[in-house]
Amino acid sequence: MKNKQRKQPASKASLGLGRANRHKPSVHSGNKSASRDLLYYRASVASHPLLWVLLALFAFYFFPVGVGGLYRSGELVAGVFLFAVLPFALLYKPIKRGEITVNLENQEKRNKFFLPWAAIFAAAFAFYSYFNSTAHAELALAFFASMVFLHFANQLSKISWHAMGTTIISTILSHYYPAALVMFVTLVPFACFARLKLKAHTPFQLACGAIAGAAIALAALAIA
Repeated sequence: MKNKQRKQPASKASLGLGRANRHKPSVHSGNKSASRDLLYYRASVASHPLLWVLLALFAFYFFPVGVGGLYRSGELVAGVFLFAVLPFALLYKPIKRGEITVNLENQEKRNKFFLPWAAIFAAAFAFYSYFNSTAHAELALAFFASMVFLHFANQLSKISWHAMGTTIISTILSHYYPAALVMFVTLVPFACFARLKLKAHTPFQLACGAIAGAAIALAALAIA
């Protein structure tokens, strides 16, 4: 009798369940759907507000709109630290542990980031206000308000911060640089489309995020 070969159990890696595969769609040869999912995932990452806020910071650096006591280099360095480095530092461990996914449906896990980020952006607003860096203070105030809004709105629905954050950045940049109006027909739809295709948000949640983002940005421009 021929010896029957024992079937080896599929490994976690082969199933796309390994640590490195937790956060993005796995792509198998010839699977067009998975390839599209990966493309939408990358588009979602590329349109994250914490990346696009760097565009605003460099715009304020190269095309100053009323530099305060920090001067341009000081505003830029402080901005990169307060708007990008610190918020991303809070994400590092959850990403490594696989707690953050594309959809992140869990309400408690979503809420755990909003208030710490709100505290960072509140500190940024106080810092820039002290040095009379108006444009940076407006951006910080808008980001702070968006985190507080999301903390409470998340109790009812998973409003999109991708839509909200990109709209805030587009609105504030457009206030100072009219050419930035093009972001409303490029960046914001790009972010919303990627999130919709990943089924991370419904059209209603994306629309609410964009509308709330515009309202928050306009209020920040009026207050700061």
